Amino acid sequence: MKTSLFTLCLLFCLFSTNAAANTPVEDPQEPLIVRSYLVTDGLEITLANLEKTRTTLKLENLDQEKVVYSDIVRNHNGYSYNLNLNKLPKGRYLLSVTKNNTVRQQVILIADHGVMCSEWK
Repeated sequence: MKTSLFTLCLLFCLFSTNAAANTPVEDPQEPLIVRSYLVTDGLEITLANLEKTRTTLKLENLDQEKVVYSDIVRNHNGYSYNLNLNKLPKGRYLLSVTKNNTVRQQVILIADHGVMCSEWK
């Protein structure tokens, strides 16, 4: 009986700790929602900026340490852009969206076999 109770308590602690560790923590003062979807000719980027605060969108070539695209969004609570990746050379890129102290980033790999994107961080 004691062994069953101990096992049950151990499983409860294990699963409740795991769930809390995987829950993303968002700063309630800095809501910045960014999504991207691969489309036929590139990447569709959508961002929600409910405060209409100045937000910067930047694509940087990590192999050459060079910014290949940059845009500043002002006075819009939503923004959508189709980023054409077909004209970019193969390599690793970092897509960054910055608003005040909040930065969301995604790594993009352009290779012979296609385009791959990481999760947003």
